[in-house]
Amino acid sequence: MYRIILSLCVIAACFLISPQQSMAQVSNCDQEMTEATDLYALGRFDETIALLDQCLEKQGVADEQRRAAYRLKGLSYIGKGLEGDAKASVRRLLALVPDYQPDPVLDPPDFVSMVDEVKSEMEGTGQPMPVTSSEPRVIRSNEVGPDREGFTFLLSIGLGFQAAEGESESGLGGLNLGLGGFINDNLALLGRISGTTVSEEESGIEASLISGTLGLTLQYWLNDKLFLEAGPGLGFARVELSIAGLGSETADETGFGLILGGGFVVFNKKRNNIHIGVEYAPAFLDSININNIGITVAYQLL
Repeated sequence: MYRIILSLCVIAACFLISPQQSMAQVSNCDQEMTEATDLYALGRFDETIALLDQCLEKQGVADEQRRAAYRLKGLSYIGKGLEGDAKASVRRLLALVPDYQPDPVLDPPDFVSMVDEVKSEMEGTGQPMPVTSSEPRVIRSNEVGPDREGFTFLLSIGLGFQAAEGESESGLGGLNLGLGGFINDNLALLGRISGTTVSEEESGIEASLISGTLGLTLQYWLNDKLFLEAGPGLGFARVELSIAGLGSETADETGFGLILGGGFVVFNKKRNNIHIGVEYAPAFLDSININNIGITVAYQLL
């Protein structure tokens, strides 16, 4: 009797386990595709590509999902300004759907023209890339060349605030400059000047205070949209005083300074980058400490 009960339990367990195992063999990318689409809309292209790679690495993914993944991957590479990688994704898309037609209303013009260009190239060679639904060739995210490299130049301007001895004034934040180069894809070394200018005029007396820091900073990119910046330097302040009928005078003072800040990218096309940011450049002088804060819009050549 014991053996019969044991055999029945084993048979029942097989029936319970088998459907789950069969379902496990059917891969589904719904979650990855949903998250990747949301990340693409936010401009977080590296994370989008990484999620799409996870989807494409699965076994048994439906051709329709693979087609959508290669399309979104091509769009992401276009967003990063990586034409070669974008074309590779389009080739894989066309290998799945040779008569694929982009939507000129929903798809960006760059993607539409790239699909036409890759089609012409594949027709010219007569040898489309050998991609099959069972063995997809995935471009790994770590195979992608750097988006930021070599020489970099930064120019920013915006609203500035100066605070010293409990008083604060608003004025111009900038023109702030940066000049340097990328050490690697995520890190750049910059020679920087960051500061603010405020002016006042009363009873024939015009006064202006220019203050900030001239120094070296490290700019670290957390992802394609967000970066942080920090470094020491020479803090400075210049007071210009002009009295009607009596002429003008200037006074300069220097000390220790810092540059701290960060930014968020609002537009990027290849190496051209526009971001909004905050810069904090305190100047610690012998006679006074001046806190300079700028809310800026900047152009940076990556």
